[in-house]
Amino acid sequence: MTRFNSKKDFLFTILMLIPAIAALGFGLFSFQCNFSTLKAGDAACMCLVGFLLIPLAIFLIWSWMTTYYEIGDNKIGYRSGLFNGNIPISDINWIKRSSYPVGGSNPALAWDGLLINYRGNHELFISPQNLDDFIGQLSKSNSKIKIVKT
Repeated sequence: MTRFNSKKDFLFTILMLIPAIAALGFGLFSFQCNFSTLKAGDAACMCLVGFLLIPLAIFLIWSWMTTYYEIGDNKIGYRSGLFNGNIPISDINWIKRSSYPVGGSNPALAWDGLLINYRGNHELFISPQNLDDFIGQLSKSNSKIKIVKT
């Protein structure tokens, strides 16, 4: 299997990591409060905030650190935090360079990447660091894949 790390755009990184750090900070702050000076409802609310924000922060950081793609065993595999999957290379109809789409499955950390159409009308957007190497490796695995020029 050949692994390709996700390209990480600066703006995309800021949009993920700033909220993650803020959530982690607020979550930890909620546990540092002097609960004896708070009303019962306020203390419960602060605990709830901490229990919600800390996992959110962990999820965002984990996703940012573990997004990658693999080509091998006649399939493309992808992972981004909790989300992972694979597509048989034989199911791919076409690939084109694209910018980040609004909908669909997008395990990507960059605004530009590859849009992969498979099984009729399913689409996956990924952002490997080196698009040409990824396309070349994929073409070696299945020469019938159509590369759409934009």
